[in-house]
Amino acid sequence: EDFRATALCEVFSRTGTMALACAAAWYTASPTWTGLAQALGLLIAGSVKMRVFSRAYNRYIVRPVRDRGAMMAAFRFSRWSWLNSLSALAFGSVDRVLVGSLMGPAALAIYTVGVQVGQIIHTASVAIFQKAMPRVTRLSVSPPYPGAAEREIRRMMLWNLALSAGATLAVLAVSRPLLNVLLGDNVASGHLGTFQLLIVASGLLSLNAAAHFSLLGLGNSRAVAILNGLGGLAMLCVMAGLVHVAGEHAAAWGRMAYAAITLAGVALAIRQSRPEFPGAMPAATR
Repeated sequence: EDFRATALCEVFSRTGTMALACAAAWYTASPTWTGLAQALGLLIAGSVKMRVFSRAYNRYIVRPVRDRGAMMAAFRFSRWSWLNSLSALAFGSVDRVLVGSLMGPAALAIYTVGVQVGQIIHTASVAIFQKAMPRVTRLSVSPPYPGAAEREIRRMMLWNLALSAGATLAVLAVSRPLLNVLLGDNVASGHLGTFQLLIVASGLLSLNAAAHFSLLGLGNSRAVAILNGLGGLAMLCVMAGLVHVAGEHAAAWGRMAYAAITLAGVALAIRQSRPEFPGAMPAATR
């Protein structure tokens, strides 16, 4: 629960790893050396995190201990969070395989760049609203007045809407020159529409950041996992179903379907935060 140390480790480790990989790509122009540099950065970052963790417990080194009972208890306690992480990993890879196999390398290049640029919007929302989880938990357990959790969730959702809409419009405003810089005029021509749709899809997905962490704070990790799983399945089905009708635009519409389903978490978080909701107190294994 040391969010300060966690945030500092994440910021510096990701920034350092990215800088190391970019430096390797700049000086070597080799994907092999770039991948090795990224792996080295991740290894160093993991070692630093373990060092910070060991110091928190006044130890010099932390080594793994085989305890099947403890592992099973940890899995049962957070089984829906595990499922959510696994589904995110699977869909984060399967969608690119599907786009490349059905639409070709040009569409895959646009899709990859569009998703990465749009990810900036989503990551910014996540970074801002991840504090919702401990705050909502505290307000649910010890509310200063009736409906405190619901009021806070609604307030964060309004800020989420304003920030996501502003960031999406800002990125769309520079989408044409940005795509030309990233892929060149010869490749970018004719693909601007797909690129912009992918940015809009990422903006829609970022709208659920406050709801996502609010549901986790309310103990409803099951809803988060189910919504993300259904959203991922819908994304793949829409991509495969529309590819012959919409072409490479099908990739963007698939991500919009993903975002639309996860937005159901907004209504669910507001409903569960109300004092009259049955079982409104947090339960981590719910």
